[in-house]
Amino acid sequence: MSLDILVFLCYILDMVLDLTTPLKNYKGDPLLDQDTKKPTLLRDIFLNALNYTDPNDKKVVSVADRVSLYTKSMEVMSKDKLDFTVEELSKIKESTNKMYPSPLVIGQIANIIDKPSK
Repeated sequence: MSLDILVFLCYILDMVLDLTTPLKNYKGDPLLDQDTKKPTLLRDIFLNALNYTDPNDKKVVSVADRVSLYTKSMEVMSKDKLDFTVEELSKIKESTNKMYPSPLVIGQIANIIDKPSK
């Protein structure tokens, strides 16, 4: 595969997501944060996932990767809609799966990531 085709595929696969999207409970009502009693937004889950470090993972994360995660976290906090790369979304999905044992959360995150509205 040529580099031009690969770059094009990465471009079209990047996704803009609305971070103000509220997660829902099984009844379809907004999923409320246990502490604040406010609706849990996609922004909340993404921010937690981007900053998650698996205590069982022995791999050392580079300074450059940590700075990149910090930069993306700051963008998540400051924008309502944001473009994500396939790699970023993959990390978010993996981290969310480790952080939240309930299928309610990872199920919605996977559906949003796998079927975004452009």
